[in-house]
Amino acid sequence: MFEAEKTRTTRRNSAAAFGYLLAIITAGLISHSSTAAPLLNGVSSYEYLGKERFIAALFLDSPATEADAIFELQQHRQMEIRCTNNFSARRHVKTWIEGAAINNPTAVLKDYADAMVAFTQLINVPLKPGDRLLIDAPNDAPVAVLLNDVELGKIEPPGIFDVLLRAWIGSVPLSSAFRANLLAAGDVDQDLSNRFSQLRPIPERTAFAQTLAASIKDGALEREPSNTSQLTQAQPQSQEEPAPPTRRSTLASQLTPPATPVTTNSAPAIPAPAQQAPTQAQPQRATTTLPEPAPQPAQAPAQRLAATTEDEDDQTSAPITAQTLLQQQLYHSDLLGRVYREVKYPRRAIDRNYQGRVTLQVVIDQKGALKELQTLDESQYGILNRAAEKAVKEAAPFPAPPVDEPGEDYAFTVPVEFKLQ
Repeated sequence: MFEAEKTRTTRRNSAAAFGYLLAIITAGLISHSSTAAPLLNGVSSYEYLGKERFIAALFLDSPATEADAIFELQQHRQMEIRCTNNFSARRHVKTWIEGAAINNPTAVLKDYADAMVAFTQLINVPLKPGDRLLIDAPNDAPVAVLLNDVELGKIEPPGIFDVLLRAWIGSVPLSSAFRANLLAAGDVDQDLSNRFSQLRPIPERTAFAQTLAASIKDGALEREPSNTSQLTQAQPQSQEEPAPPTRRSTLASQLTPPATPVTTNSAPAIPAPAQQAPTQAQPQRATTTLPEPAPQPAQAPAQRLAATTEDEDDQTSAPITAQTLLQQQLYHSDLLGRVYREVKYPRRAIDRNYQGRVTLQVVIDQKGALKELQTLDESQYGILNRAAEKAVKEAAPFPAPPVDEPGEDYAFTVPVEFKLQ
């Protein structure tokens, strides 16, 4: 009798101990899942003026191949840039401003204008090879911005992360390949992933980030607060490593973002020229130069644009307010709308199922007159490249740009996607 009672007591104690151990393990797993860094979803390379500028990576808690799923799920997300070549502050800031303008509705741009200003203030520095810019968005928490593992500040509301992410994986991304490579659900290019992992800042750049963070904390970059965004500073922090097409044609061109394809149910009214034929993209960038008001030194447009970019590597973008930022974004959307309204899908391209994406760099003067037109990213078909360039020329002249840098020309990019559905 005594032995039986002892056995039952031992079993009860063992069961209680097992239950306690199971509770500890479960709690540990829950804690780990809530604090673990998100996983690499995709990695992609970005080029500007024929030179790779950075490698971008998207980290998620749950792997995804569809953009909508990423925006719908509540999870820890990160966007990271690791610089491979000099990238001027002015061009870097403008890349984010333009990307947000193309891919977000006007109402969203207005709601997040102050938060966007706070973000551009933090990143308004030239990037050098090895630099790392991390945009960290824990679930339902302020968005942290880190440069070379040093936290520069936090931005609220958390929805600003979606505004920025749409610049990468929205309807009109930096390029179709850039978007596709980020939406890889972990099935990434190993060579590119290895290059990304090996990019590290030199000690001087880490020290630069620490100095920058201190200046922000001391109020050197202080701006007016608003009721829609807050900018707070933090101390340096380490970051761990981490079916066949039909005759219906669409153009990825919409004035009011997010940009979605414009659909036509019949072939365009204007057919392609009789002798026009597809040509493969040439290694050298195609450029178009318009007459200058005064003689200039002999230099190709691509060379001038590249030289300007290199000269500005150490310059910061002019300070902006929520009002001027919104003005720039709406102006950029208006420019795109004017170009897209002139885009004609060539009949011959439709008949032959030609599809492709063309990205153009457009330069206008302070009065809106077209000065230079350069093809940054060609499709493999010359007929589509020419159709995109023609649309820009037909849309000119443009409205005068908002005053940013008096006396300077205004440059903007125009992505045009020819797609059959």
